Amino acid sequence: MADTSGPDASTQEEAQAQRWLDELRREVRSAAEGRTSDVQRGAESPAVAAALFDKFGGGICAAAHVLGLDTGGLQREVDALARQIDPDFDAHRKARWAARPGAFSFERD
Repeated sequence: MADTSGPDASTQEEAQAQRWLDELRREVRSAAEGRTSDVQRGAESPAVAAALFDKFGGGICAAAHVLGLDTGGLQREVDALARQIDPDFDAHRKARWAARPGAFSFERD
């Protein structure tokens, strides 16, 4: 049986971790594009789209953490993309957390 504990194994693990992060970034970017499209076609408000995306991105980052991956850059990308979807994301998130209980409103304007 081959020895997999040497420097090559460490390099292989780092390469695998980078491949996983790259794939997760692609998933996050794809989800952000989908939410942006939803906003552009009028299916969702920017606030709703960004909130849903933020929850999705948080789940992706949590999964990456469980896999032992460095999630700092991934979380920063999620945050930046949420702000692209909704330029008022930070204010909307703060208002969402201040509202109790959180609820959906299905009323039409």
